[in-house]
Amino acid sequence: MKVNMSANNCHQLIYGVGDASGDGFGDLFLTKDGLSYHIGIWNEKTSNQSFNYREFRNFLVAFKREGEAGRLANSFVIYKGTSDSPSLLEMVIEFHFLLMK
Repeated sequence: MKVNMSANNCHQLIYGVGDASGDGFGDLFLTKDGLSYHIGIWNEKTSNQSFNYREFRNFLVAFKREGEAGRLANSFVIYKGTSDSPSLLEMVIEFHFLLMK
């Protein structure tokens, strides 16, 4: 049996990867406009933070930058959680504020 279907909506998928496990950090997004990337080396204060802190900071900076560039319009992120770490909790709160914009 063959069924003909037509799409009512077209969605764009933005694919992003990031890493902040060592002394450096980076992220890469593939969008309809091409590649958007950011790389660097942590300053001494941040490099002394936990692995979780650096990974979440890397994600948060990339999320904020891509959103400000308009590449995350009409997108959604599901996140549920908190942290016992004051520095991580501060970023969780910042993330939730960004989602409300």
